[in-house]
Amino acid sequence: MSKNIAVNISYIVMVIFAIIYFVLANNFGSGANTEAGAIGPDGFPKILAGALIILSIVGIVKQFSKKKTEERIDFSGFLIVLLTIVLTIAYFITWIYLEYFYITTFIYLFLLMLLFNLKVKTPLKKIFYTNIPVIVGLLLIVYFLFDVFLSTRF
Repeated sequence: MSKNIAVNISYIVMVIFAIIYFVLANNFGSGANTEAGAIGPDGFPKILAGALIILSIVGIVKQFSKKKTEERIDFSGFLIVLLTIVLTIAYFITWIYLEYFYITTFIYLFLLMLLFNLKVKTPLKKIFYTNIPVIVGLLLIVYFLFDVFLSTRF
């Protein structure tokens, strides 16, 4: 597939998603406790959707004004992208049904890091020694930030 066509298709898809997002934001209402002139719960999503629409249209215009080249898209990393999507869907499903956020997140992050490190042929021993402390540190930060300071339970 030509790169120009793929970029234009992605911009059009982004505009469609932004329009859907904008319409869904209308269902949020104006908010009962919103002061006069203040932005309600629907305001920020509408701003984001509007920005996405404007930036996508700017991207489409820039793409059409570019000199046409016959550059092709390399799909060699498609399997990694597909596996990442499958792992992410499996992560959310297991998190919803098992309700163990930290355990499922640890497994998810470890599998993702393993997947990406095996792609660059990193030795397995090095993967364990570097990734596990990073994951544990990240989960500790999430725990203290959300569970301790913000009292938000996952």
